[in-house]
Amino acid sequence: MLNELIRLLGTPLISPSREISGVTHDSRNVKAGDVYIAVIGSQHDGHDFIPTALKLGAAAVIVDQSRKSCLLEDGIPGWSVPNTRQVMGDVADIVYNHPTNKLHVIGVTGTNGKTSTTHIIAHLAKGIFSKTGTIGTLGAFADGVAVPGQRTTPEAPELQQIFSQMVTHSVGAVAIEVASHASVQGRVNGCLFGAAVFTNLTQDHLDFHGDMETYFEAKALLFTDHLLRAMNAGKRPFSVIGLDTIWGQKLRQLVHGTTTFTFSCDANSSADFVASNINLLSSSTEFDVLHLGKFHRVHLPLGGAFQVENALAALAWFVGAGGAIDAGVELLRSCPQIPGRFEVVPSEQLFDVVVDYAHTPDGLENVLSTARELCTGNLTCVFGCGGDRDRSKRPQMGAIAEKYCDSVIVTSDNPRTENPDAIIGEIVAGITDVTKVIVESDRRAAIALAVQSAKPNGLVVIAGKGHENYQIIGGSVVPFHDRIVASEELAKCS
Repeated sequence: MLNELIRLLGTPLISPSREISGVTHDSRNVKAGDVYIAVIGSQHDGHDFIPTALKLGAAAVIVDQSRKSCLLEDGIPGWSVPNTRQVMGDVADIVYNHPTNKLHVIGVTGTNGKTSTTHIIAHLAKGIFSKTGTIGTLGAFADGVAVPGQRTTPEAPELQQIFSQMVTHSVGAVAIEVASHASVQGRVNGCLFGAAVFTNLTQDHLDFHGDMETYFEAKALLFTDHLLRAMNAGKRPFSVIGLDTIWGQKLRQLVHGTTTFTFSCDANSSADFVASNINLLSSSTEFDVLHLGKFHRVHLPLGGAFQVENALAALAWFVGAGGAIDAGVELLRSCPQIPGRFEVVPSEQLFDVVVDYAHTPDGLENVLSTARELCTGNLTCVFGCGGDRDRSKRPQMGAIAEKYCDSVIVTSDNPRTENPDAIIGEIVAGITDVTKVIVESDRRAAIALAVQSAKPNGLVVIAGKGHENYQIIGGSVVPFHDRIVASEELAKCS
């Protein structure tokens, strides 16, 4: 291991005298034998915590070149590098014995649909691999067993450790959500991808990226830099790209050197996999897939027109990985429910309640357009927007809710450090017909109001938080789950 680290990082300023067994960038998590990587973050400088890491048993430290004197002066074993964040993934890959070289890793990126697509792919992958795993917004799972992890795409050391545990669990394929932040910040450095999947690109995270072009470039890294790395390592990766946004079409022109499969929900598209004749129900979806001149009828036990795109992406991956399309279509019939994705809340009422994670303009429009098509009565939406995030999407989401709904209840989401009423005000600014709007900043009270006022054949959509079991208010994380709260309020109606 030390020789591999030397080939990557160069000769250490002071050579480690202890065996290296792990790696972390969080000084609080250091265990005896770990390499501690000091990263300069937005709020803290990891170099300030080197003494803590050493007290906890760090075998070596990696610092920025500007801080190498602290190693030499104090006799601390380790290396100095130009950018500690950018080497974390490669260091972790070495320390955990190159886990992704032993796995078929499918990276899924896009604004919407990442969670659903990774879970559908993992389900289909059971038709090729004995055991499969997922890493993303809902957590990390190895063959159904939860693996500790944080964030949509964990930091590089944690991610490589999760992959190592996947190998230990004899997992063959892992579908992982690759967030745009993760690509830019190097969290997936060190990963060897077997496939890359692009769902779509619509407005989100502009508070981080600044503009759509930069956002797109962050997404494209998975298909350029990372697939090239996998090819150079001897893998034969392939791409799956949705063509229903201009960004997917642009990405298709950028990808070279790998086999690419395309998909579309436009019946007139020339993509490799094309959906048509879509039939929507509240808890299932049926559609035809045209592939190589032949139609295949798909029954998907997931509600929402947007799931057609996700299922197409997964089916394209399945065929690209060597599966037969008929086998993939059959596997789609048994796809399990994905928490917080057009999730119907069970009740005995004469109206339906659906919980969904939609928190972007495009995501909300996808959910509400489906709901409008399904609903024969009044459609009500309860939603808010997250604080300390892209403010420009707030009035857009208000306008979208007005477009599809008979009534809109605007409430608090995860306000974080912002004033919830100020966020609500920016949402309401996008709504022209104020007679449709009710403002209730207390999220439980808003859900209760929606349920209590619902009428037969109506539909209530609670959007924004989906699977989340908390609210972030100020610096506090407060227990809150839309589905549970909705169930409790529905029970009161009985």
